Amino acid sequence: MKLTRRRRLAETESVVPLINIVFLLLIFFMVVGELAAPTPFPLEPPQSSSDLASEKREAELFVSADGALSFNGANVTEATLADALGTPPPAEVRVAADGKVEARLVGRLLAGLREAGVKRAFLVTVKN
Repeated sequence: MKLTRRRRLAETESVVPLINIVFLLLIFFMVVGELAAPTPFPLEPPQSSSDLASEKREAELFVSADGALSFNGANVTEATLADALGTPPPAEVRVAADGKVEARLVGRLLAGLREAGVKRAFLVTVKN
């Protein structure tokens, strides 16, 4: 008696569960992750030995290498900075200046912030 052999199909693992997990991880990191807002111009912050973390502030002042200013996304000048701060001015301002900016300019800006009524100004640096 001759028996017919059944052809055995090669069993392959389904990749659908793997794809589902990858998409779930993608959605998880999109929801949980915090996306940083882009700076108005490229910056290389000065270096510091402090390791204090910079927190996101509601008011941000950016200073480019050539001295251009941007307050909360709007281009301003030293003369119009006090008007851009508004009334009342924010209590805290995060100042992100390029490392190539002259210290005199940063000092004038910090003094202007103080005169406008800002209580605290934080200078953003990179730990060396």
